[in-house]
Parts: sequence; structure tokens; C-alpha cells
Amino acid sequence: MATPMNLHNKWVLVTGASSGLGAEIAKQLAWQHGAHVLLLARREAELKALKNEIQQKTPQQQCQYLCADLSRPEAYADLFELISKNYELDAVILNAGVTWFEEDRQHSWDDFQTMLHTNVSSVVYFTRAFLNYFDNKQSDGALLVVGSMAGMVAVPYQSAYSGSKAFLSHYCQGICEEISNKDYSLSLFAPGGIDTELNSKSGLAFYFSGSLVLQSVESCAAEALETLRYRKSLFVPRFSNRLQIFASKIFPKKINNRVIAVTYRKALKAKRQQQHH
Repeated sequence: MATPMNLHNKWVLVTGASSGLGAEIAKQLAWQHGAHVLLLARREAELKALKNEIQQKTPQQQCQYLCADLSRPEAYADLFELISKNYELDAVILNAGVTWFEEDRQHSWDDFQTMLHTNVSSVVYFTRAFLNYFDNKQSDGALLVVGSMAGMVAVPYQSAYSGSKAFLSHYCQGICEEISNKDYSLSLFAPGGIDTELNSKSGLAFYFSGSLVLQSVESCAAEALETLRYRKSLFVPRFSNRLQIFASKIFPKKINNRVIAVTYRKALKAKRQQQHH
């Protein structure tokens, strides 16, 4: 087994860090791996609270935050310049993401643009930018992109989200073969459902909460960091998720899509009933 990357006293950037998987990854980076953490998200109050929580438990580790909206591509260049000039990063975790759970036509064009820029445009921009950043540093940097199982199988009622994650799946696996700097790694982490604020807001938690479908955020974050540290090009956590992907390759896509649609249709019905109470 390859020697894992040592993150002790290394600076790691985590996007989408104000809640959910990003927040848990940031905590584990500081508390379990002794890393310095740069948090990035839109909500300053949540970032400030997370910074305080991290430093109360590990005051010896540095923790800073930046407020930025990754649905605004015009801000990417200035944001990258700010980060690269003020921090010596050793790893980057691109976790920010937006989803919805509803019939696709129920969401506006602006909603779709927000999702597209957050899930796709920001990842492409910062993947390219940090490839150059680590090349220029000539260091053994690592980048982790948080994708989704939804990028490997079509997911009705999350169709646009599934499409955005499918792009990430192909993009990241392709870029892995283009990297010439062998001291630098790009990893794609593709979890299934996670028990986080993202799923609560989307409405999926109304149906799946408390079931075995949603992975705990703690275990998911731990597996994400192992994917980064061991420089795995692609990792899908949980045997049940990997089995589902295997099954999707055996059975016709029409059957797979219909099975998922039946389950999600029930979840959507539960969501709507909950909203009416």
C-alpha cells in the first residue's frame, strides 16, 4: 500500500465548508490530521462558528475562512489570486455543490445556472488553476473533487444535478491521465446519499432519513480524506453503492432508470405531503 500523504501542519482548502460534508471534512482535517484549514463558502456566520469550533478543540492548528459565492464565475480569478498569494496550500478539496429534488421543469433557468456554475464551472476553473499552482511550486500537492454516485447512474427528479456530476466524473478521470507532474494527484470521491443539510434542504431526507440509504457524514468525510491521502483516482464509498453501480452496468439503462424513478417518486410524494403539513 502506498504511503499516505501527511497533512500535519499543511494548509488545506475546503470549499462548501459552512455545513454538511465540507464542515465535517474541515473538522477531521484539523482534529485528526493536524492540518491547517482554509474554509470557503457563502455564509459567514456559519464559517465563523465552524472556525471557532475547530480552534477551541485544536488551538494549535490555524483556521481561516473566506466568503465567496461559487455560482459567480466572474469572481473566480480574483478569488484564486487572493488564495494563492496569501496561503501555501498543500491540498485542495472542491466540495461545494448545489442540488434540488423535484421535477426538472419546476426549477427556473436561474436555478439551473446557479447549479451549473457551482457544480461544474467552479470545479473546472479551480482544477486548472491549482494544477498550474502546484506545477509552479513543484510540490507534491493533492486535489480532491467531491462528485456523486448520481454522476454514474441517471437519477430522475435530480436530473440536472445528476448531469452535472456526470460531467465531473468524466472530466476528473480524463484529467488524471493528462497530469504530467507525478508528485501531484487528482482524486474523484463519489458518495451516494449523505445525511447532511444539503439533502435536508432538497427534501430527500423526508423519505430517506434514518434509513440505511444515507451514509453518516462522519464516515463519509473520513473516507473522503483517505481517498485524498492515498491519492486514489476514483473512490465510491460503501459496498452497497459500489454494488449498485455494478448492477447498473449489467442491466439495461431503461430498467435501472425506472427502478430509481419509482423510489424517488415515492420520496417526492413524501416530501410534498410533509410540506403541506
